[in-house]
Amino acid sequence: MNFAAPPTLGADMQAGVTVAALLVPQAIAYALLAGLPPQVGLAAATIPLLAYAALGRSAHLAVGPVALVSLLTATGLADSGAEDLIAAAGMLAILVAAIHGVVAVVGLGRLANQIAPGAMSGFTSAAALLIGFAQLANLTGTSLDRASTVGAHLTNIPQAIADVDGATAALSIASIAALIALRRTRLPGALLLVLVATGLSAVLGSELWASVGEIPRALPTPRWSGFDLALAIDLAPTAVMITLIGSLESFAVIGRYARPGDELTPNRELAALGAANLAAGLVGGYPVTGGLSRTAVNASAGAQTRLAGAITAIGVLVTTAFFTPLLSSLPKAALGAIIVVAVVGMIDIDGGVAHLRGATWLPFAVSLLATAVFGVKVGLVAIVVVSVVWNRTARRDRAERPGDDDSSAPLSYPTHTKA
Repeated sequence: MNFAAPPTLGADMQAGVTVAALLVPQAIAYALLAGLPPQVGLAAATIPLLAYAALGRSAHLAVGPVALVSLLTATGLADSGAEDLIAAAGMLAILVAAIHGVVAVVGLGRLANQIAPGAMSGFTSAAALLIGFAQLANLTGTSLDRASTVGAHLTNIPQAIADVDGATAALSIASIAALIALRRTRLPGALLLVLVATGLSAVLGSELWASVGEIPRALPTPRWSGFDLALAIDLAPTAVMITLIGSLESFAVIGRYARPGDELTPNRELAALGAANLAAGLVGGYPVTGGLSRTAVNASAGAQTRLAGAITAIGVLVTTAFFTPLLSSLPKAALGAIIVVAVVGMIDIDGGVAHLRGATWLPFAVSLLATAVFGVKVGLVAIVVVSVVWNRTARRDRAERPGDDDSSAPLSYPTHTKA
């Protein structure tokens, strides 16, 4: 009997370990962005990855916590008024899983292609600004009022400047500079920053700046707090938004890294993402989806099969089981820097200029301004409205030019957005 290792094992192991080194600090940082304890982010970065590896079809998609879904989670949990945020986050993930499943069973995956060109680009660019501004308190060591629009964040800047903590600001500037410099190398910048910042905090004293505090050292275990109908109703709109954004983000990434011959279908991927979110909800995590930055790292590191994602999950599990006490002194300023540098790539400057100069300027501008001025919820409504108008106009134009009808064109993943 031949027990030889598959020829892709070495490449998948290298990719899995590399992504795990990036995912551990990101999971902690994105959990804080979502208003949740670090262990919730780590839980979302373990079993859900195994669930996607079992059911998904993309060899490169790196599933886990992402910035945009974390922002939506923070908004939804705050609006729900839930007292037990961890239980509410788990409920939200289960609702997201249920919606993914329904959409997949009904076969509505093709609706992803109905989003107007430029609409997602405008939304994610504005959301990136909101996410970056949300780190202002961590980067300056101040306590600021909660804000959900760019304008509200701007009004917080004078207070942040007046109350800035010198040590925290210095660490933030140094962290951002280091991450930018390390992006030009193949070194795991986020992990190196976490190690250096944690060591520095341990030497100088964690009281010098705000730290994440104790992170329980334990493997994710099944937990169920019961079904709260009232809470589910409150969280349902947020679950719909996360499903929409999460699936579009994942489809865009899958389409970008798909290989010739890959058998990828939206409904199958929706089902796999639903399974990942169900796993997140049942082990104390929060909603997950595929992310561009980690998928890019996964692909460049040589991932050949979904085994790379499973190896990433094992790496995070080992960290959670043995090493989290070492991270109690990790400064929040370093995590804020990781988020800020990560979301810069969400601001689609080149694409935005192209949209504004082309025929797709309206969807881009409407979604950008609606999200920046009124927040992510209104921004998502704007995406739907402008897409409906855009598609009706497109159908009318095709009716006037029957020879240009492309209704029989094969399905393609939307690639007009950045994660």
